[in-house]
Amino acid sequence: MSSVVSRRFLIALVWVAVALSVALAVLAGLSVLLRQMGDDAGATGTGRVALGLAVLWLVNLIVLLMALAVDRIGPPADSMADDDKS
Repeated sequence: MSSVVSRRFLIALVWVAVALSVALAVLAGLSVLLRQMGDDAGATGTGRVALGLAVLWLVNLIVLLMALAVDRIGPPADSMADDDKS
Protein backbone atom coordinates (compact mmCIF):
# COMPACT_ATOMS: atom_id res chain seq x y z
CA MET A 1 0.00 0.00 0.00
CA SER A 2 1.46 3.33 -1.02
CA SER A 3 1.46 6.31 1.29
CA VAL A 4 -0.73 9.30 0.44
CA VAL A 5 1.09 11.73 2.74
CA SER A 6 4.86 12.04 2.58
CA ARG A 7 6.68 10.52 5.53
CA ARG A 8 9.03 13.50 5.50
CA PHE A 9 6.03 15.85 5.87
CA LEU A 10 4.70 13.89 8.86
CA ILE A 11 8.11 13.91 10.54
CA ALA A 12 8.39 17.66 9.97
CA LEU A 13 4.99 18.22 11.58
CA VAL A 14 6.00 16.20 14.63
CA TRP A 15 9.28 18.11 15.01
CA VAL A 16 7.51 21.45 14.62
CA ALA A 17 5.05 20.40 17.34
CA VAL A 18 7.94 19.54 19.67
CA ALA A 19 9.78 22.79 18.92
CA LEU A 20 6.63 24.87 19.43
CA SER A 21 5.97 23.11 22.74
CA VAL A 22 9.44 23.96 24.02
CA ALA A 23 9.26 27.57 22.79
CA LEU A 24 5.81 27.98 24.32
CA ALA A 25 6.98 26.70 27.70
CA VAL A 26 10.04 28.96 27.66
CA LEU A 27 8.06 32.06 26.72
CA ALA A 28 5.32 31.35 29.26
CA GLY A 29 7.95 30.95 31.96
CA LEU A 30 9.71 34.13 30.84
CA SER A 31 6.42 36.00 30.95
CA VAL A 32 5.81 34.90 34.55
CA LEU A 33 9.38 35.79 35.49
CA LEU A 34 9.11 39.25 33.95
CA ARG A 35 5.82 39.91 35.73
CA GLN A 36 7.34 38.88 39.07
CA MET A 37 10.25 41.24 38.45
CA GLY A 38 7.85 44.11 37.84
CA ASP A 39 8.24 44.42 34.05
CA ASP A 40 4.57 44.40 33.08
CA ALA A 41 5.19 45.57 29.50
CA GLY A 42 7.71 42.79 28.86
CA ALA A 43 5.45 40.22 30.49
CA THR A 44 2.52 41.31 28.34
CA GLY A 45 4.62 41.16 25.17
CA THR A 46 6.04 37.72 25.85
CA GLY A 47 2.60 36.53 26.96
CA ARG A 48 1.12 37.60 23.62
CA VAL A 49 3.92 35.92 21.69
CA ALA A 50 3.33 32.76 23.76
CA LEU A 51 -0.38 32.97 22.93
CA GLY A 52 0.46 33.22 19.24
CA LEU A 53 2.72 30.18 19.52
CA ALA A 54 -0.06 28.29 21.31
CA VAL A 55 -2.39 29.00 18.39
CA LEU A 56 0.27 27.82 15.91
CA TRP A 57 0.82 24.70 18.03
CA LEU A 58 -2.90 23.87 17.97
CA VAL A 59 -3.11 24.42 14.21
CA ASN A 60 -0.05 22.21 13.74
CA LEU A 61 -1.60 19.42 15.80
CA ILE A 62 -4.85 19.63 13.83
CA VAL A 63 -2.94 19.45 10.52
CA LEU A 64 -0.91 16.52 11.88
CA LEU A 65 -4.08 14.69 12.90
CA MET A 66 -5.69 15.30 9.50
CA ALA A 67 -2.53 14.20 7.66
CA LEU A 68 -2.34 11.00 9.70
CA ALA A 69 -6.02 10.31 9.03
CA VAL A 70 -5.58 10.81 5.28
CA ASP A 71 -2.47 8.64 5.33
CA ARG A 72 -4.27 5.92 7.27
CA ILE A 73 -7.25 5.90 4.90
CA GLY A 74 -4.91 5.70 1.92
CA PRO A 75 -5.70 5.57 -1.77
CA PRO A 76 -8.42 3.28 -3.06
CA ALA A 77 -7.21 -0.25 -3.61
CA ASP A 78 -6.90 -1.45 -7.21
CA SER A 79 -9.00 -4.54 -6.52
CA MET A 80 -11.91 -2.43 -5.31
CA ALA A 81 -11.67 -0.23 -8.41
CA ASP A 82 -11.76 -3.34 -10.64
CA ASP A 83 -14.88 -4.64 -8.82
CA ASP A 84 -16.72 -1.39 -9.47
CA LYS A 85 -16.06 -1.55 -13.23
CA SER A 86 -17.66 -4.94 -13.74
